[in-house]
Amino acid sequence: MRATYIDHSGFWIEGEHHRLLFDYYQGELPTPDPAKALSVFASHHHPDHYVAEIYRYGERTPGTRYYLGCDITLNAANRQKMCVTDEIFSRCDRMHKDDVLTRDGVTVRALRSTDMGVAFYVTCEGRHIYHAGDHNLWLWREDASFDRAQIDRFYEEIEKLRGLPIDAAFLPLDPRLGEEYWRGFDAFVRLLEPKIVFPMHMVEDYDIIARMKALPCSRPYRGRIADIRRSGDGFEI
Repeated sequence: MRATYIDHSGFWIEGEHHRLLFDYYQGELPTPDPAKALSVFASHHHPDHYVAEIYRYGERTPGTRYYLGCDITLNAANRQKMCVTDEIFSRCDRMHKDDVLTRDGVTVRALRSTDMGVAFYVTCEGRHIYHAGDHNLWLWREDASFDRAQIDRFYEEIEKLRGLPIDAAFLPLDPRLGEEYWRGFDAFVRLLEPKIVFPMHMVEDYDIIARMKALPCSRPYRGRIADIRRSGDGFEI
């Protein structure tokens, strides 16, 4: 399979028979291929992870399935706003933590996020893929009172994946966290040992990858961190 960086937390993964689109909100999408099943994921409702375009794009591939974080509400008003027809709606699954679904050769497990919505653990064509959405250690200096509960929830969720294979992990590496930017990324990789790790949510500060690799903590795994420099960069997984 091949993973392509689109923008922010958006990634495109293509296999022999399946295509997977994660947390798209802007950037160039590939030409639809009706010969391959398409699964679209939106981890939560924040506008940098979820836009109406996913429905318009998805409908260019027959039978597209949509996996949506539990905080995404598709009531009548929102369906009209997001251009979700009854046919599209019938192929949408809202996922809560610990939900597991198998559709068209794709198995999806949801984990509770430390922010909004969920993270996804996806098995497709023999590959095991984790997309964090906004599940991370968001250790903001001005909100220290929240840190303990958030740290506990972060580890409680990723602990559920201990011992499971992860061929590719897509993890936030956000420079806005200041000196704490590396903690969630490092904790996940050390505990679960994914084969390749894709930084995301970098707010276009791609140099943060080099800074992460320069930290002593990353020595055991820095060779597994994907060097993303621009939209369209692709990697084998």
